[in-house]
Amino acid sequence: MSATTGVRPAVGGLFRLAFAAAASVTRAVTPVLMPVLAPLPRPFAPVAGALTSPLGRVAGDPRRPVIALRVEGRDQPVAPDVLARLARNDTGRVLVLVPTSGGDERTWLPGIEQTGATYGDRLAALLGWSPVTLRHDPWAYDAEAGVAGGALALAALLQRVVDGWPVPVIRMALIAAGDGGLLARSALGVRVPGSRPWTDLVSELVALGTPPLGTPVGAPRPGPGRRLEEELSGVVAVDAAVLDVSALEHVDYLLVEDRALAGTRPIGRALGTTLGITLGITLGGLLRWGRPARGVHDLFPTAERFAVATHRCPLANHPQVHDALLRRLA
Repeated sequence: MSATTGVRPAVGGLFRLAFAAAASVTRAVTPVLMPVLAPLPRPFAPVAGALTSPLGRVAGDPRRPVIALRVEGRDQPVAPDVLARLARNDTGRVLVLVPTSGGDERTWLPGIEQTGATYGDRLAALLGWSPVTLRHDPWAYDAEAGVAGGALALAALLQRVVDGWPVPVIRMALIAAGDGGLLARSALGVRVPGSRPWTDLVSELVALGTPPLGTPVGAPRPGPGRRLEEELSGVVAVDAAVLDVSALEHVDYLLVEDRALAGTRPIGRALGTTLGITLGITLGGLLRWGRPARGVHDLFPTAERFAVATHRCPLANHPQVHDALLRRLA
């Protein structure tokens, strides 16, 4: 007992010395590190601010709806004649493509010179799925709307799609890019009235480059070392209501990550140590002495997780993802 008591002041002194040293190191290395960290690979870099901080949201056009159906490059109403044009067959299998914020059908085009087709076109040609492409306006991430507001809009639109589809929908799969995966995840938690809820028909949510961890908007901002660790870990600030969305038992969640981004985790661990952070940037590393740091939550606790190299093709149109989809959605 006396030995333990005697150790505590010494340990406390060591930690004070360590953090004092780290503070001086931080001041010295920050001007050098920031130019190095700026070009680190991040999925969907144009919306990285929207993914990682409520203060980095991109302003959109408030006159347009958050979510819209896209046909031939234009917003279209969810009307019977429009849905009839989208239904390419009579199988009743609907593939919903949810782009990153600010995206539309063009989100899925980069890399087509390597793959020869988008996910929607290939699954339609080989497996008979009917692609439904959406536009995702960044206004959904305005301070008053948030992911929860966008999720309500997406859920309402997909329910109208199911209700108005020319043949009974028997299966629905969602492919989402970037923060579109957060929107799709949250929409699955919305229960809409009706005899055939669209959520009951969903079999898969495939999220490409979606942040896997979340912390409540308004949580106390951490120090620079912790912020760096969270940035490299893929922690996103979201509405508290979004954190409470539970995974649906009948839905398979798949997370596909950029391998280069996953490769920044050892860098983040080393930098975090330099800045006075002793734990690595994994979900376990975000737990300090067994307690969640800043209330960080795993947004996809039941998901299967994969990492692919994106130096040739982006996640939004990647040959390995094509192959996986053909096997999974057969």
